[in-house]
Amino acid sequence: MALVEQVKKGGPYTKKEQDDRRQEVFKLHFEKGYSAMKISEVLNMNRNTINEDIRHWYSELAPQVQQLREIRDNVILSTHSGAMFMSAFNQFYYTFSPTIADWERQNPIFKEAVRIAITPLVTTLSILNYVDIDSESDMIGYGIGVILLNIGMYVTGPIFVLSTIQSKFKI
Repeated sequence: MALVEQVKKGGPYTKKEQDDRRQEVFKLHFEKGYSAMKISEVLNMNRNTINEDIRHWYSELAPQVQQLREIRDNVILSTHSGAMFMSAFNQFYYTFSPTIADWERQNPIFKEAVRIAITPLVTTLSILNYVDIDSESDMIGYGIGVILLNIGMYVTGPIFVLSTIQSKFKI
């Protein structure tokens, strides 16, 4: 009996094939935490191709996104309650983030708008770098505080501004 060698897929790829593969690599690496080696096994692809795709995604990351990752990895995931929050958050976040990332790649103005829009979020989360979180109750307390700050900035603030404009102009 002869062993049949399984040939791994490698380029050249069409633009659509490359985009589809990169989306799959994004999901496997960033959402599921798979290594390049594991992804190459799962997708039956050359590991160099997978490494190239992972480098593509990292090069796309803005400094703010990298800062958020560091806060997540070094602060939030250091507690059970933080890990539970991140699990629930990721289920929500990854329902729309690949689409937003596609739109950002297609439109530099949209990409800049997203960067500007998340700046207050990154700023409030960076508070977590300057406090000592030594217990679950600390994480829950600071976490609720950061959530309330963001609700104030992204919801209450705009409602207040719009209602003030409406009352001044009797709209």
